[in-house]
Amino acid sequence: MPGFVVGKALGDCVAAYRSARCNVMQSHAKRSGTSWTMTHAFFANMGGYILHQGDLHTTSSNDALHRWLEEVPSTVQYTDEDRRFGPPFAINSAQLCVLMSKGLVTQLPDISEDEIKDKSKEDMLVKLLTLGQIGWITVDLIARKASGLSSTLLELAGLNFSICAILIYSLLLEKPKDIKEPIKEFLARQLDDDDKDQLLWLNATGFFRNALYQNRTISPKQTIANDMYNAEARLGLLTLGVPWHITSEDIGYGLGTVISGTVYCLAWNFTFPTSAEQIVWRSASVYTAAIFPVYYFAMLSHSWLSHDSRLWHAVRRVVANTTYLLYAICRLFMIVDAFRSLAYLPPDAFLTTWSDLITYLRG
Repeated sequence: MPGFVVGKALGDCVAAYRSARCNVMQSHAKRSGTSWTMTHAFFANMGGYILHQGDLHTTSSNDALHRWLEEVPSTVQYTDEDRRFGPPFAINSAQLCVLMSKGLVTQLPDISEDEIKDKSKEDMLVKLLTLGQIGWITVDLIARKASGLSSTLLELAGLNFSICAILIYSLLLEKPKDIKEPIKEFLARQLDDDDKDQLLWLNATGFFRNALYQNRTISPKQTIANDMYNAEARLGLLTLGVPWHITSEDIGYGLGTVISGTVYCLAWNFTFPTSAEQIVWRSASVYTAAIFPVYYFAMLSHSWLSHDSRLWHAVRRVVANTTYLLYAICRLFMIVDAFRSLAYLPPDAFLTTWSDLITYLRG
């Protein structure tokens, strides 16, 4: 599901960018005698900082917080069961900002951007070489088209993954990779209910959990889920009718599915084993390209006219689950048919072009 990964990468990038340029975090970093960059924010949002209980003493709060970080919306209510968590647990960049501003954490870790990158298992050169290698299939397909040769559905699937991978790598160039040992942060006092409500609010939820169960509350744990929404990637909140969060992740999901569907539409006039498979492929390609922009627009429009009721949430859950299920079926069909069609290729699909002579980029 490359569309999901594109959305997650866009959300991660936007969150890290906004955190690195946050005046509040920069003032905390200056006071701590260290720096705060996109690499630090990426590191935090992948679970790089673990909060532990420290020596307790009285602290004062700092009011220089962004309103969207400081205040939990009145429409959000947490229960004692939701608040049943405590250190140690991982904190993201938004939670770290709140903890620093409230005096719950008094010092940012003294770790430089170079030290974080040194812990990473992949450097910039490796990422750029990977981008060149996965992008070579685009050159190959262009060469085949220019030579008038047929391409295969499997090559189109590879093109789809390559375009999404290039986009993902470009968004995450500053993100460290496979760091195993987190950095410890220590609390200056006990967390009260208000503190926990803010941490829960900034913990958001996971994409798959929210899509399947409409569950927006996840208690902090010692790891951060791979599908977690980023609080700092929220672009706005529409409060007409039902509250609707516009997030960078959702925009990325829509962008990724449009890219995938558009690439698969390039096979509109390809040779298929049967005419029925061609019709299904065309239908699945159009559905893949259009469904998520249409779905988000429909849900957003309906939220302006609806009230926050059980019926609305039930209808939205049914529509969402049906949309995701049909999308998964379409993607599964296209993957299976891409391999099945290999047994029915036209003769010119086996001919090579000049791009096939250059093998060193293809691994």
